[in-house]
Amino acid sequence: MKPTVITRLFLVVAITVGPLLCAYAGGNSEVTSAKTITVGAEAGSPYMQFFKDLVVKNFTPQTGITVNWIDVPHNDMHQKFLTEAASGAGAIDVFNADQPWVPEFAAAGYLVDMDKYITADDKNDFLKIALDTVSYNGKIYGLPYFIHDCVLYYRTDLFKQAGIASPPTTWSDYIADAQKLTTGDVYGTIVEGKQSGAASAKFLDIVYQAGGRVFDDQGNVAIDDSWIDAFNLYLDLIYKYKVAPPGSPTFDNADTHNLLIQGKLAMAPGWPYMFSMTRDPKISKVVGLVAVAEQPGKVKQTAAVFCWGFGINSASKAQDAAARFIKFATSTDSIYALAKTFINPAVRKSALEKLKADPSVSDADRSVIATMSKAVDDGRTIPMIPQWPKIDDRIQYALSAVTSRQITPEQAVAQLKADITDIMK
Repeated sequence: MKPTVITRLFLVVAITVGPLLCAYAGGNSEVTSAKTITVGAEAGSPYMQFFKDLVVKNFTPQTGITVNWIDVPHNDMHQKFLTEAASGAGAIDVFNADQPWVPEFAAAGYLVDMDKYITADDKNDFLKIALDTVSYNGKIYGLPYFIHDCVLYYRTDLFKQAGIASPPTTWSDYIADAQKLTTGDVYGTIVEGKQSGAASAKFLDIVYQAGGRVFDDQGNVAIDDSWIDAFNLYLDLIYKYKVAPPGSPTFDNADTHNLLIQGKLAMAPGWPYMFSMTRDPKISKVVGLVAVAEQPGKVKQTAAVFCWGFGINSASKAQDAAARFIKFATSTDSIYALAKTFINPAVRKSALEKLKADPSVSDADRSVIATMSKAVDDGRTIPMIPQWPKIDDRIQYALSAVTSRQITPEQAVAQLKADITDIMK
């Protein structure tokens, strides 16, 4: 994911899924002599703590394989893993990989092709878009465990007070609703314009909603007027209609979730992790007052989809054991438990079906997961190319420059087109 919401998720996670994974023990026919592997993981991530608990309760007792963890702060992960992979030392067997790193590492030969470790049934069970996020040049270089895109959070109490019957589905309705909802110290919505991967990921949502793309089907740069429309929507929300709080050019994920749980926003595009935050009485002033819907659109309702996954270091001396860990972590039971614990879409169809059938999942949670899953179904992911980090840097710069009114949307689009064309030469 591009945006790393993971390190900002303040949850007390009750892991109650120990018995759920018993079926795994007899399901792996691989033979390995390795009894220890090392996983490079994001420090402070509740998702990684989830897997650490599962390993202790299930994986190690069932396989005899001990898992050591190297915890790395998010901002240092890419460079740490890149340095480790390039060294060829094999000190880390499994990388906890953010999606944009996959093509870069795969193109350099740093990740193992997973084809021999996964069955056709597995491939069919994973969401296609989820497998796309761990693929490069037609090969799969990891398995996804976490998928997300942004949905629209909205305050049901404020909608009722304003006489708004349902969340907006079009940009024009979004603007109109935001105007009605901007009162006192509450703003109708928020815009993230910071020069960061978190903010650029959300801006891609707006580009896609406007019908825009980065490349066409032939791989040509496709930066066009839809990007101007996307920039103009942001400018209108900030400056013309004044429905976004001051400071938009400096905002990213943390500002959005903080303002939402403080009761300062009536609507906010945000990642799935925010839903649990809104329900936590220790930090939220809007418990029970927030619902989710798909984001509105100009051409269509859509969003940019991102995944996190696990990949095997090609220098690992314990690749079979590493594969066993990854298959365990991305099994139906593991993914089901992860989605249930964090109220998140599931990367496996079978896990989603299990959630739907689970009587212990409340109707409210089931509805939220269904909405988030529909948003994933209607979304698209970023181009899986090694050049993407450089392209994203240019998008981040353009977004910050436009929202702070240093350049116009037209200037930004012309420069983006030239820059991306140059990057792809």
